[in-house]
Amino acid sequence: MKLFLLQQPEILLKVLQFSLRTFSWMIPGVLIVAMLMEMGFLKKLLTPVGRFFARFANLPPEIASAFLASFGSSYAGGSMLVNFKNRGLLNDRQVMLSSITFSIPFHIRELFSYYIPISFSILGLTLGGIYIAVHTVSIIVKLLFVIVVGRLTLTKKDKKEINNQNEEKETAAKTFFMALQKSAQSCLKTIRRMAVSIPLAALIIYELTALGVFQLMPVQAESLGLPSCSTACLLAYMANSLMGLTAIATCFQEAQLTLVEAVKTMLWSSILAAPVFLIRFSGTYYFGVYGPKLGLKIALISSGLNIFVYAAGLVAVSIL
Repeated sequence: MKLFLLQQPEILLKVLQFSLRTFSWMIPGVLIVAMLMEMGFLKKLLTPVGRFFARFANLPPEIASAFLASFGSSYAGGSMLVNFKNRGLLNDRQVMLSSITFSIPFHIRELFSYYIPISFSILGLTLGGIYIAVHTVSIIVKLLFVIVVGRLTLTKKDKKEINNQNEEKETAAKTFFMALQKSAQSCLKTIRRMAVSIPLAALIIYELTALGVFQLMPVQAESLGLPSCSTACLLAYMANSLMGLTAIATCFQEAQLTLVEAVKTMLWSSILAAPVFLIRFSGTYYFGVYGPKLGLKIALISSGLNIFVYAAGLVAVSIL
């Protein structure tokens, strides 16, 4: 207990650093994109992306701007969706489906910053390629999910009404200062709420980490049909994906794991770590940006689709 109390200043400092880093990207991004939308500058640029979502998923073309913003920061894109929702331009289902499409920009960023430079160097060409392929398939599945659910549950009538509302709001702002004022007013409510929810969510995650909650999950590889050396790989991956990949690569290179066993260990690690990563790393995003109810729904769907792909991969590897 004494050690836990001594960790509080460090935890509060981490929360402050995380919040400053997050809002330093989010606030300017939301305000600038909102201004560009109000002044109509993004209309031509985002038309192709908007038409894709509008045609195949029955989503309003306006989400293209949030999709574009999410390439820089998922928080910026998510806060834009919440801003649209607060302005009456999107409903909960449209926000949910739109947020899932942010997996594409996130995957592209991770592909060049993590998967290619790190995964290949640790796992090698074969295992690294499989690892990247599995995560790429999960993105494709999410995109197909958005398209299917959007076509089945959203109507063109809803899309038309939202477009009309947005056009009225765009034509209302004709000067730079009017656009600035209107954008600031529309973003203020969203940012004010997130100024509380995001630091609070971060604080909870850091407190749970300090209490060791994420390490109190016993796993036995033998019960999953894996060699005993996979136990260390599973636990390491749940603690840190980089450590887990290193452990898998080490066991594979020392011939303690065959290629099939290494792939199974990798897939089981992703399945078991999904709930941990969801709470530990994604909780601040989903719950902080979208709120508890909608954030939980988005988080469960996104994580569930990932687990579905990993489980399908396990079945496919077992058949081979």
